[in-house]
Amino acid sequence: MLLNLNYIITGIPMDVKIENKEGLESKINITVPASEIDGFFNQRYEELSKTVKVQGFRDGHVPLDVVKQRYAAQVQEEVTNHMVNTSLDKAIQENKLSPATQPHVHREGLMERGKDYDFSAHFEIMPEITPTKYTELTLTRKTAEADDKSVDEVLERLKSSKASFSEKKGKLTTGDRAIIDTVGYLGKDKEPF
Repeated sequence: MLLNLNYIITGIPMDVKIENKEGLESKINITVPASEIDGFFNQRYEELSKTVKVQGFRDGHVPLDVVKQRYAAQVQEEVTNHMVNTSLDKAIQENKLSPATQPHVHREGLMERGKDYDFSAHFEIMPEITPTKYTELTLTRKTAEADDKSVDEVLERLKSSKASFSEKKGKLTTGDRAIIDTVGYLGKDKEPF
């Protein structure tokens, strides 16, 4: 079965084709048009020109040509990752797919200005289950009642686990906590361990 959809998702018009393979495996093919890719490149270069520091230019006033020359590879990677992730997530949501596994993305190279970008992802989807004969089942709800003794025991455990200690002078009594520094000796030579 092959679905072919052209639609806009959060400003990303794209071509989406979904293939249902054997069993639960599905494959989704997405083409992002060059016009959208160019727009994201321009947006990222504009953001960088306002934040990067380049010697010889005031902060926030680096010319776009300089930004493009110095940060082309970084921007290309960022735009590709952003566009792939965003378009894949939105295509899955819009097509009401329920992946049972993390989508495995197949892409070749990075996005380039002026060129459409194709990539695909495969994953297993949750099976559709139609319940049958559930009206014939009977359920017994189990309940537990706590008596006063059980409640008191639990409260006492909580109280003792949250106890705080303060320094005390004198002999230890039951319930006191002692911190002891000690050295143990081993063997005839009485070497400390």
